[in-house]
Amino acid sequence: MMRTHRLGTFAVLLLTSVTLRGKRAIAQIAPLDAGTTSGNEYINTELGFRYQFPSGWFVNDTATQEKEVAAGHQVELHRDTSTKASSKGANSCTKNLLFVTQHPPAMGLMGFDSSVFLLAVDPKCIEGAAFPTSVKDHEGVRRTAKQIESHLRKDTVAGTGPLRLRAFDNAGRVMIELSQPLSISVHERGNTTTQSINSSILLMKADPYWVMWWFTSDTDYNLERLRQTKIFFDAK
Repeated sequence: MMRTHRLGTFAVLLLTSVTLRGKRAIAQIAPLDAGTTSGNEYINTELGFRYQFPSGWFVNDTATQEKEVAAGHQVELHRDTSTKASSKGANSCTKNLLFVTQHPPAMGLMGFDSSVFLLAVDPKCIEGAAFPTSVKDHEGVRRTAKQIESHLRKDTVAGTGPLRLRAFDNAGRVMIELSQPLSISVHERGNTTTQSINSSILLMKADPYWVMWWFTSDTDYNLERLRQTKIFFDAK
């Protein structure tokens, strides 16, 4: 039986492995409020938004996420190596906000379980980061997308098709979306399992941080369902 694999399983390592070393400003993301969930809604008043994930999907608690991290799967955000490395002052540059899967985490499935991984990113960790203020800033959109893509370590994740990039407006906020089919390789107990999935990353600015949604699914239908989930900017 093939073990269930979720991209969120790999992506959880974003939370623990993103560091900034050198003389740049120290990331201060740790005190950020992790938000709350109620029903199928995630709320973060500090970042000023609500997010409605699909009804009936399952929020994975911290203990489950830590167990997945311990499994040793690797997808992580590269350290910013543009500055001189230092053995001191390494700080986390991301904060895990939400990990939701279509099925219960303990449920044994054949194949991949669709998921939503939501995290905050401190742009101080990215050299030259400047989020575009308009969807018409095409160069800024491309630059920001390239920065995010280049900082994602893909030792076990590889693109298998063209990267599609678009920017759009949501209630006055610039949203950047990167979509691409992926191939995931998992090495466990001497065996390697490869799974093809669909992936879409959605990025926005919630000053002073960036917020990133990572939608993953093994079907076009579920990915489109995730891409159509709603974000509201009335959380207070």
